[in-house]
Amino acid sequence: MKKFRYATTEEAREFCEGIMIEMIKLFNISEEEAWGRVNDFWKSPFKEDYDISYHETFNYWANTIYFGKEAR
Repeated sequence: MKKFRYATTEEAREFCEGIMIEMIKLFNISEEEAWGRVNDFWKSPFKEDYDISYHETFNYWANTIYFGKEAR
């Protein structure tokens, strides 16, 4: 089973893992729940060479994924 459905490159997988680790630390959730939240949040693949998502921190994405886009 692939951890992240939409991480299409090694860079994207590492980025998603960083977000997942941040979510586990911040919200005391399981690794499985963090994977599920990341996968549910992104509905399309990361672009191969460039993705605007990389311009935000793991902390930003962890909070946005956990609380929702409207919470910011």
